Amino acid sequence: MNRRSFLLLGGAATLVVPSASAAPAPNLKSTLIVNVLSVDREETRHHDFRRESFKTGERSSGWEENTTMIATARVETVLSSEFDLSPGAVIEFRYFTSRRSDQPDKPAPLNAGETRTLTLWRGETSLWLGR
Repeated sequence: MNRRSFLLLGGAATLVVPSASAAPAPNLKSTLIVNVLSVDREETRHHDFRRESFKTGERSSGWEENTTMIATARVETVLSSEFDLSPGAVIEFRYFTSRRSDQPDKPAPLNAGETRTLTLWRGETSLWLGR
């Protein structure tokens, strides 16, 4: 019985050690001044919902729209960078916007032609606008 327990615990310890040493990669970020060249819609999800108050019995309905946007920009100045970006580079990044029925005319966060200071995070496959 002792030999079996020893082998079982030894095997479990061997499995635990590699996973403990494999730390996740840190999120790299850069703060840049960019000139936005274009902004396009990549994906939109629309959700209709209904609400009912159990206290008053009132009913209401509304909608929510979540959109993934993709923007192209030229880097004007690199303020800080944890990954390789240089002035003059043309980059592509993504960001989310959200609208609800009670605020349908919310302004767009980025427009083509603007010069903005942005913080971008490097994801596994693309750059994302930080919040």
